[in-house]
Amino acid sequence: MAGVLRGRSLLFAGCDHVLLYIAIMPLLSRRKDSRIRAPHGVFSGLEAGPRPQYKAIAVTIDFSHADQLALRHALEQGQTPRYLLFHAVETAGAIVMGDDIHDYEAESDKINLEKYGTQLQEMGYTCETVIGYGSPKKAIPKMVQEQQPDLLVMGAHGHTGLMDLVLGTTVGAVRHAVRIPVLIVR
Repeated sequence: MAGVLRGRSLLFAGCDHVLLYIAIMPLLSRRKDSRIRAPHGVFSGLEAGPRPQYKAIAVTIDFSHADQLALRHALEQGQTPRYLLFHAVETAGAIVMGDDIHDYEAESDKINLEKYGTQLQEMGYTCETVIGYGSPKKAIPKMVQEQQPDLLVMGAHGHTGLMDLVLGTTVGAVRHAVRIPVLIVR
């Protein structure tokens, strides 16, 4: 019993010391610099600067509803840039064989991507199509590295929670893997 009481008194004494330290230390360590320090920095003002001029804008295409929105936003970003349409063929064969794959999906994806490119060219835009192979999380950063666009525009699908755990988040993986601005549209 005496050991338990002694342990409790040590615990209470330790708590007293911590509370005393918390109360007294700010008084003892007052800095002459009394500016408020925000955890994420402070407002430093805006500086007017030149508007970014994108010479090459890449747009990821996955043949979903997100394509239209991504393309609309991409077309609004540049004066007269070159547009690069990126698509990753992500079949099991494409993951293993890369650009040596000539299955139905790879060929179909090439044709559909070229249709987007042709339509943009008919509208007066300079456009190229680029096909990658394998997981989009790896293929898109590789295409960015090879083609060197100034901006990457990606459509988000809007799935969250469990679907992100199951399918993964391509947008998140890609934006961390590239060193250019990424515009994510939804």
